[in-house]
Parts: sequence; C-alpha cells; structure tokens
Amino acid sequence: MGKYSTSGLQAQGLYLKGKTLEQISELTGVSVTTLSAWKNTYNWDEKRDSYRKRPGAIQEKIVDILQHKLEDVDPANFNSVDADIVSKMTKAAKDLGDTEDIGAEVLVGVDNFGAYVNGSDLSEEKKGIIFDAIKGFLNDVGKNVYGK
Repeated sequence: MGKYSTSGLQAQGLYLKGKTLEQISELTGVSVTTLSAWKNTYNWDEKRDSYRKRPGAIQEKIVDILQHKLEDVDPANFNSVDADIVSKMTKAAKDLGDTEDIGAEVLVGVDNFGAYVNGSDLSEEKKGIIFDAIKGFLNDVGKNVYGK
C-alpha cells in the first residue's frame, strides 16, 4: 500500500490531467503494467471523467477557445456573427464559474494537496500516512457524492 500511497496518487493526478500511462511511466518510473492495475483498481477513468467535467475545466477550455478566436479576428472584418460567438462564449464561461461539482472540486483540491505533500521534506513514512488518509477521504467522497 505504501508504494501506491506515494507514487499512485502522483500518477493518478497526472492521469486526471490527461497524461497517458506511458507518459506517466516515464515521469514516475512506475511500470505501465502497475499503472494499468492501479487505473483499474482505483477507477481512474471515472475520476478523469469527473475531473474533465468539472466546471473549472470546461470554463478553462471555453476561455482558451475564446482567446484563440479573438486572436484570429481581423478588427476590420469583425461582424455580428463574431460578436454573437464571443458574447455567448463569454456568458458560458461566466455561468460555469458560478456552478460547482463538489466531487470534482474535491479531487482538484486533494490532487493539489497530494502534490504539495509529495514535494515536501516529510519522511516517506509520514507521506504514506497522509496518503492513506487521503485515499480514505476520497473513498468517502466517492460514496457520499457519487454513490460509489
């Protein structure tokens, strides 16, 4: 369990952010076979779906698309269709900022905390204790928020 506690949560965080198992293996030194087993055992695909569907992630994508749209617009040719697209995307991004999926937001917060702990000067034993507590917390959140 100690190996998953330290490496597994780091690998899970990378997976949530869109890295492939092969990329995670290169970054962490954990074999693809082990990562695949962890992915299946700890339901990484479901967590990734939830992470990607969180309002903040969707909002970030909308803002990115909006920025690219504005970079491509020729001010001399900016028309009502362009204005309508920009207006609707801006409203969608704002509306998403006003909603929240508590489960996804918890995953983001815990992922950030896990990265902090992993990079700290704590002993591996203390990190293992913290990661075991995080795992238990995430299991409780999964049961209470998603019924799993």
